[in-house]
Amino acid sequence: MKTIVIGLLFLVFIIPLGRLPISFSESLDLPQLVLIYIIFLSVLFILWLYVFSFKEKSSFVKISSLSLPLGLFVLWAVASLGWTVSIFATSTQIFYFIFYFLAFFLSLNVITDDKNREKFLVCLLFSAFLVSVYAVYQYFWGLEETRAYVQMYKNEIPLYSSGDFISRLYTNRAFSTFLYPNTLATFLMLVFPFSVFSAVFCDKQNNNTEDIIIKRVIFSALSLLILFAFILTFSKGGAIALILSWLIFLLFKVPKSRRIIAIITAFFLLALIILSSYRADYIIDKFKPFKDSSRVRIEYWQAGWRMIGEEPLLGFGLGSFGRVYAKYKLPKAEETQAAHNNFLQIWTELGIIGFLIFLIIFIFYFREANRKIKKINNLSMIQKVLVYGGYVSVLSFVFHSLGDFSLYVFSASSIFFMLIGVCCGVDCEKGKLKNKIAVGIAVSIILFPFIFLLSRVFVAESHYLKAMNCKNLNESIEELNLAVYYCNWGEDEHRRGYHYILSQLYKQKMFTQNRPPPNQWRTGSGLQERKDFIDKMFKHLEQAVRYD
Repeated sequence: MKTIVIGLLFLVFIIPLGRLPISFSESLDLPQLVLIYIIFLSVLFILWLYVFSFKEKSSFVKISSLSLPLGLFVLWAVASLGWTVSIFATSTQIFYFIFYFLAFFLSLNVITDDKNREKFLVCLLFSAFLVSVYAVYQYFWGLEETRAYVQMYKNEIPLYSSGDFISRLYTNRAFSTFLYPNTLATFLMLVFPFSVFSAVFCDKQNNNTEDIIIKRVIFSALSLLILFAFILTFSKGGAIALILSWLIFLLFKVPKSRRIIAIITAFFLLALIILSSYRADYIIDKFKPFKDSSRVRIEYWQAGWRMIGEEPLLGFGLGSFGRVYAKYKLPKAEETQAAHNNFLQIWTELGIIGFLIFLIIFIFYFREANRKIKKINNLSMIQKVLVYGGYVSVLSFVFHSLGDFSLYVFSASSIFFMLIGVCCGVDCEKGKLKNKIAVGIAVSIILFPFIFLLSRVFVAESHYLKAMNCKNLNESIEELNLAVYYCNWGEDEHRRGYHYILSQLYKQKMFTQNRPPPNQWRTGSGLQERKDFIDKMFKHLEQAVRYD
């Protein structure tokens, strides 16, 4: 079990870091990293099943009310493969949500004592510390230096071809390791409450006054750093979500003691003083374009409601919003891959049934959290941090979901589901399995093909990257054919299937093929060769249309 705990702690620490700092070398890209994380967590889950089924005498598992709606959500997402408009877009998101469910379940059943809970929080907060430091450095120095470096070596940098990276690089907003400033804001919002409550409740963890002061200073400084990095994202929706979540907590859930209110208020006042002393007019100017941002989101939501009007019950399939948006968008509205509203997007993709299941997940979480808050005095200090911190954290995520798409960003959502798993594990009920060996074997049989498929996807992505970096056209075609062999319905980061790219490569080869010698023209072999290219081009193009 210790190995599984270490594996989970490693994930909660490394996932937010992404590539820190952003590497310009030909290293693993984000899709490959995500696949590695998914395979790694699946192996941890199988290891847990083995330990649980054969090594432990106890047959008890922790049961949370969230397990049922989370499981139903994943099953409904899998079912949407039957009516989705894009097989591989839905499949990609299903892989992610299976990871989220496994992350939740393992966090619930493995991080079960206060010692491991404290280690979990230390890993999370230290990761947030690195992310925040990098965000501050990036905003004040890193963005300018990176822009100069990219311009100087743009022909040698693979990331230069990424439109997302270049667009974020010129926004003058901190995005740290998350690429999107709003996603960084989501992550920092999730972690900030745990840092604050660690400062609030550290006094009872140790009777040594000096240790108490040191811990309180460390956690207070970390809270201010996280809050400052959050402000440098200039996320308007994030700022509203952060303020609303803390207001609701302070008004309805704070204990009668006013000390906690004073401490939390002090954090916000100190952050405000720091910002004002920097350049108040510049900060205000950064938050000005709220009207334009709101207008664009309203256009996305109007298109979303039109989609719901056509497919209200089943939706278009998980992850398909960006595939059908162009058909329903308003004239002159901006293009997008996401609705910038997690609840609305889930409804458009999984229908009213998927939307209700998704809504129940949060209803059940807050119902559990309210039960634990009622008997908060009976909990240990670390458990109080998790219960209070989890309440504010999830509340922030819900509010931010009304104007953002962080649910569809792996690095943010994976941390979110691990957090709620650990928080739900506090004072959680246990259920006994009558035949744990049979259950372990059955689940393992299901998971092994899943890991095998993911491994093939990983190999396919590797061949795709090689194909894109090949300077020889024939070598590119050969590598991409291998990618198709391992993952027939695969896609690249720009939402184009491997088959579509292959069709374009054959088209390119058809027009760049050297003119054959006259004797070949007379025999017709040169014409036949070009005809073969045309046939292959249309074959792969038809296959691309079939999958999308």
